[in-house]
Amino acid sequence: MHILKMKLTFFGIEFFALLMSCISVFSAIFFSLSQQKHNKNSVKPICEIILGDYENKIEVRLENVGTGPLIIKELRCIKNDTTQSNLMHYLPRYNNYDVFVEEINDRTIPVNGRIVLVSCSDPPEEIKKCLRASLKDVKISVEYVDIYGSQFTRSRELDFFGRTL
Repeated sequence: MHILKMKLTFFGIEFFALLMSCISVFSAIFFSLSQQKHNKNSVKPICEIILGDYENKIEVRLENVGTGPLIIKELRCIKNDTTQSNLMHYLPRYNNYDVFVEEINDRTIPVNGRIVLVSCSDPPEEIKKCLRASLKDVKISVEYVDIYGSQFTRSRELDFFGRTL
């Protein structure tokens, strides 16, 4: 009887040890997956399309307001059923643009970084009206990825520029 009782006690200890091992393995897997998800969310880019229409400056820029690098895969500027890869196709010819970007695909915007698509400081009133009229019917769409390859899209109508026309 004493041997049988001892075997049952050993069996109980072995069973409890096996149970604790299984719980440890499952909790390690669970917390590993949770950490992976947290890591992905910790470096997530957020693209903002910023419009500036001031007394002395008109500009359109992309900013990364997220927590990870933003890798641009494709920029589309859409106006009247035509699509171009940059805004300059829709803007009037003018020699005094401060900044403009022709090709932006596959460029990276760091955290809190920006890329100015077009900027024009102190344009004459006539040019300012032409710029506003040209931009007001454009829609910008940006397809971008994070460092893990997750895809995102951000779009914005530029109708803000038509409010003063």
